[in-house]
Amino acid sequence: MSSRSERYLSNAEKCRQYADAVDTFGTKRLYEELSRQWLHLAEQAEEPGRLTSLNTSAMNSRRIMLYNLEREIERFKNSAQPIASRVPA
Repeated sequence: MSSRSERYLSNAEKCRQYADAVDTFGTKRLYEELSRQWLHLAEQAEEPGRLTSLNTSAMNSRRIMLYNLEREIERFKNSAQPIASRVPA
């Protein structure tokens, strides 16, 4: 297994753990989708020559999608925190 696919699998597992830990449907769904995308990238990384043969714009599109999902999750987590925990003392 390549180090790239190991990193992707690790990211997928973290997302799965987050999905299992949250109690809101929308957030759970976002983490599950993010986990699926990381797993898909890990599978592609294991195929000889697969990542190098992929269209660069397709890879960039996937990275952007993952980045946007992660940002959306962070925004949601920050907005879900109690106000007292967001205000500096």
